[in-house]
Amino acid sequence: EKGFASRLQIFQKILEDRIDLDRFDVDYSIKFEEENRGPITDISLDPVESRFLLAASTNGSLLLYDTQCPIETQDDASCKSSTFRSLAHITSVPPALLVTGAGGANSNDGKLSQSVCVQWNPVDTGSFFTVSVDCTLKIWDTNRTECVEAIATPEAMTWTSLSSCATEHNLIAVSLSKIHERHTVCIDPLVGAPCLSLLGGHTVPFLTQILWSARSSFVLLTAGTDGRVVFWDIRVPSKPVAALNKDFVDGDKVYMHGAQAHNDGVKSMAHSPDGFHLYTWGGTGTRGGTCLRVWSLEVDGQSPTPHASAQPRLHTAALAAEGAIVGPGGASARCVRLAVAGGESVWGLCPRFPAWEAGGSFVFAPADKALIVAAIDSRLYQAHSGKKTQWNVKRHFAGMTACAWNARRLELYTAGLDSNLYTWPLFLPDPATEEKSVLMEGV
Repeated sequence: EKGFASRLQIFQKILEDRIDLDRFDVDYSIKFEEENRGPITDISLDPVESRFLLAASTNGSLLLYDTQCPIETQDDASCKSSTFRSLAHITSVPPALLVTGAGGANSNDGKLSQSVCVQWNPVDTGSFFTVSVDCTLKIWDTNRTECVEAIATPEAMTWTSLSSCATEHNLIAVSLSKIHERHTVCIDPLVGAPCLSLLGGHTVPFLTQILWSARSSFVLLTAGTDGRVVFWDIRVPSKPVAALNKDFVDGDKVYMHGAQAHNDGVKSMAHSPDGFHLYTWGGTGTRGGTCLRVWSLEVDGQSPTPHASAQPRLHTAALAAEGAIVGPGGASARCVRLAVAGGESVWGLCPRFPAWEAGGSFVFAPADKALIVAAIDSRLYQAHSGKKTQWNVKRHFAGMTACAWNARRLELYTAGLDSNLYTWPLFLPDPATEEKSVLMEGV
């Protein structure tokens, strides 16, 4: 009835009141099986069940973990611990698939080369994709843990993306590290070859990431070491349709060739849970400096909102990284993976915040050895709110490479070149209360 909050709203309010990011930390009692694990270049959690975690190691091997059924143990000191078991350890592919690959002399030995990006099929856990330094995109069958196809390109690849909303095509977009005749290709898995190429829009020959629009089947976003984020419509691939512009003023065109999203390379991109905002993590112009920027997008997701107040909507304080490895254009030597927590969840309650008439979230970003947590909540940015909006927690011993949010368990996973896989629960275990379980069961 009018004037009364629903049961879901009440539980949501209780959940938000219990969040204390000042206490957000690693739970060392939750572990991943360590056998065969080395320095990790990327991780990815399946978006369908929020259960299976893929991890790519620098030695080329792939590990598949099950985060839903941990093994519970208890030592003599009555300390409980949970271990996520490894379902598969993949070290090779059928040699016949690499006969025509670009891996050089080792193309036929079947041994996996280092993967720089792992991605799940956004609508089916039965397949996943990897991009390797041997210039191949590999398509995997999850049930058999086998590579079923390897598609080669003359150029080295940096990232891959699949659309979560497309019904008209099943194209796999891949960004390339060096511009020869193209810098982005769309691969048709049915044909097993590139079917579309994009060229232009970027001024430095090194792309860091590629991302499909969350609301449009035909729009791609590319980011590079030149600090640019460019929008493409694959139906008109001859030129970009828009670009993010940190210096946008009312009256400017949505695409300007000199527009920049960051002063230095863009290291990562991610959509907000509802797709109305784009988060970019990139350089500030100082050595190793990074910041997070929030950009408002049009409802159709095809371009940024053409208003100066929304471009960018928000940018966090600059962070100076310690001992950052600097590459072309002053950017980090490799891109990283952001994680976003918030929005609707089919598994129960999840943090939900208002963000300028859209959905807010928590954004988790790797910054050298530290984890940066930013709250995208418009209430925190009101004048004189006096509330903290960004947290910096250092737990890894070498550079962090990726974050993954588990909406089912309300916890974050981080990976790094120190070979560690950490679990960060949103709510720390509290023996004196079972509020979390009550909340999850009550909806």
